[in-house]
Amino acid sequence: MLQFDDVQSEAPTFDPDGTSLQSMFAFAESFYEDVFEDEGANTTVTINYWYEDLTGLLGLHNVVAQGGTPNRETGATIQINTKVGSGGAEQNYFFDPTPEDNGEFDMQPALFHDLVSADQTSFFTGSVPLVFEVGFIGTANPGPAQGVTDMLTLVLHELGHALGMSASNDATIIETTDGDYDVDPLFVGGATMGVRYSSDRNIAHLADNHAALFPAIPNNARHLPSATDLLSMASGHGYIEVDLPRKNFLASASNHWEPARWTGNRNPDIDDDAFVRSPDVDPIVQLMGPSQARTLVIAEGDQLVTNAHALEVREQITVYGAGTTLTVNDVSGSITADALLVDKAARLVVAGGVASAASVTLTAGGQIDLSAGRLAVGQLDLTGGTLIMTGGSLNADGVEGDFQMQGGLFSLSQSPGQTVIHGAYSQSTNSMLGIELNGPVVGTDYDQLLVSDTAVLAGTLGVTTGFTPITGVSPGVIGQTFAIVTHGGSSGSFETVVGSHGGSGIFYDVDYNKNDVTLGAWQALPGDSDGDRDVDVTDFNVLSDHFDTTGSQHTWVEADFDGDRDVDLTDFDILAANFIPGGYGGGQSSIAVPEPAAFLAALVGFLLLAWSTRKRNLWR
Repeated sequence: MLQFDDVQSEAPTFDPDGTSLQSMFAFAESFYEDVFEDEGANTTVTINYWYEDLTGLLGLHNVVAQGGTPNRETGATIQINTKVGSGGAEQNYFFDPTPEDNGEFDMQPALFHDLVSADQTSFFTGSVPLVFEVGFIGTANPGPAQGVTDMLTLVLHELGHALGMSASNDATIIETTDGDYDVDPLFVGGATMGVRYSSDRNIAHLADNHAALFPAIPNNARHLPSATDLLSMASGHGYIEVDLPRKNFLASASNHWEPARWTGNRNPDIDDDAFVRSPDVDPIVQLMGPSQARTLVIAEGDQLVTNAHALEVREQITVYGAGTTLTVNDVSGSITADALLVDKAARLVVAGGVASAASVTLTAGGQIDLSAGRLAVGQLDLTGGTLIMTGGSLNADGVEGDFQMQGGLFSLSQSPGQTVIHGAYSQSTNSMLGIELNGPVVGTDYDQLLVSDTAVLAGTLGVTTGFTPITGVSPGVIGQTFAIVTHGGSSGSFETVVGSHGGSGIFYDVDYNKNDVTLGAWQALPGDSDGDRDVDVTDFNVLSDHFDTTGSQHTWVEADFDGDRDVDLTDFDILAANFIPGGYGGGQSSIAVPEPAAFLAALVGFLLLAWSTRKRNLWR
């Protein structure tokens, strides 16, 4: 519980009513409440704070009350300095208007393996995991935080004393009698380690110069509490429910995404930054259930596999470095993120399930392997890497760079809509382009692929329709057209068109023009089941193969020409009346006109079939 003491406080010109200071303390209070989640009679500390000229100190913490088991601090005061030296000019502080985003600083975590050997032994004892976080620091970027003292760093430092690191707190004194803060092995994957306090035996501060509780408050920088600081506080006050804001995966013989394998002995949640980056081994980390993080970094050749589980990341997933892989390998597995960066020859593998992100970016040789499942992307940037697509499906609203498909299905994310490819488009024999037609307006009612460079067409065009277009003035004549692909020049053509029949005898022709590919809608003559602009023996054979007087699921392409869902003599009469093997509407039949005797023989056979069917129905 925090209370600004406006009676004792000075009123510096930079914050005369203490409003800015109160906002910093409020944020710091929320930060620590999210970390230390123990509940009990002595887990609440009441702190009064104010501004005061401290004659050289930046901040001062004093214990007012303590008690309980363990003997935690329950009352304290904190003063924040207002002047340089003794009675000098006013201090120059940076009050962050958005303390949650750290945008004014270049924040970077420092890990144990980043330290030189001498610092490792000077700052820590025991067997420290290589990925243990020893600091979270950042130099000020150009702007208002540059060259001044960060008030948030100072406030978090002083509050840290009240939460387990005070030289006047009995529990802290007892904890540090052996020269360090002993970290609970449960918080570090079973390791036995300690954090040394500062060299002058000041147990309220740490020897680690990256720590937020280092004796000196830096200028022109932000130091936020790291695992080193927070687990030292937990040791000083005996906290057992600790939720670290940044969690590192601790590789072992069993590399499961589970509490024991994360610093702090908790799985990351949607507000935590998670890191899988073992420098000495390359674990294959397996999801064991639904998993979350605010951000996720996978690096150092490590691998993460979803299995049949969901991974939800609120902001960005970064997959970094050669040998590093993020894999969706099961039909029930999934990855969801706002952004996904595949960098420095790392790989995203989609071999099942779904991977979705508002943006996916490949840089410095990053690669996507899509062989099964679905990759759903808002914006896909391929300019710095490679897409190897041999199967599965990819949905995108926009693509930067050349796009090639060796297999699988490509369609728009926001269908109907428009997808722009800023580059070339190439589709192979084993791949499909999916287009949806739901009305006459491009981008709103029907899909359009806009290719800024050349398009190489092959494989299959898949058309899905959800409306009735306007056809030509007579059967076989094109009416409405739809520009489904635009390009800067093309070669090849679709080898197969799936969905060329839109229902009720309406077919679509594909036309390849100088700078676009269009679909043209036209009405077939009843009897033309295959949409080739003639009514011939082929259509008769379709009718014969599907003859079913009691059916209820047949369509035009199965010779249901009257729309009653069966194929019977009425449909035969329609076909016979329109029998025109030479073609109509400007079309030319690809089937030779049969000799009268041949057609008569086929007709006699069909009538015998129809009579036999009717006779069987009568005797049932």
